[in-house]
Amino acid sequence: MIRPLHILLLNLMPKKIETETQLCRLLGNTPLQVELELIMTKTHKAQHVSEEHMLAFYKTFEEVRDRKFDGMIITGAPVEQMPFEEVDYWDELCEIMEWSTQNVYSTFHICWGAQAGLYYHYGVPKYDLDKKLFGIYETKVDRKKSMLFRGFDDRFLVPQSRHTTSRREDIEKVPELRVLASGDEEGEARSSDLHHRTHRVRRRHSLQRVQAGSRRWPPHRKAGELLPPWPRDQTSAGHLALQREPPVLQLDQLLCLPADALQSG
Repeated sequence: MIRPLHILLLNLMPKKIETETQLCRLLGNTPLQVELELIMTKTHKAQHVSEEHMLAFYKTFEEVRDRKFDGMIITGAPVEQMPFEEVDYWDELCEIMEWSTQNVYSTFHICWGAQAGLYYHYGVPKYDLDKKLFGIYETKVDRKKSMLFRGFDDRFLVPQSRHTTSRREDIEKVPELRVLASGDEEGEARSSDLHHRTHRVRRRHSLQRVQAGSRRWPPHRKAGELLPPWPRDQTSAGHLALQREPPVLQLDQLLCLPADALQSG
């Protein structure tokens, strides 16, 4: 008998319902059964969603810390221009990230969550950009044999909207980190920076992945939000390429679970 995958979502985004919906749609695009648990930070109260919603659908870290999970997602948050230590829930987030190394098989860090993961686990700092990085940029697969990019073209398009970055030279100083995909999106600015990246790393008994930037903006987000401008060399063919979904990996493969991990009993 195949058991369900147990996934934990630490949703740090202000628009929590919108973020839940986007990630649930992606997680649901698998034949495997997924049991998703939503958790919130106890040290920061959500301002853009009702308390009733949070109480109905979210748990605190204390309520799940005695359990084991196949995977965890740590989202971004609109705090990237603040020093990490000044974020009001930083200490709690550090506790959760440390707990994940022993209790979660595979953790996926997104956007600011990626910078937080790099900084906490490996001491990789972030840097302010001279101007906001905003647009849809070409990204190159650096490690073509990586399972995460199975079925991808050698180059693919990624939306970016950020004020800070992590530098490739800092990342490459850490032996455990590997750059899987990269793009020089800033053009005339720092060409040596790596503004979009996906790293796959092992720390102790867990697998840590970070991805800076969102792979795409879903169509229903276009209302009320300015779409990023196309880069100067972007063509209508590139627009069509953005709309084409890459092949969907089986969720157990994406988490790199052992072959017998989903066998119950």
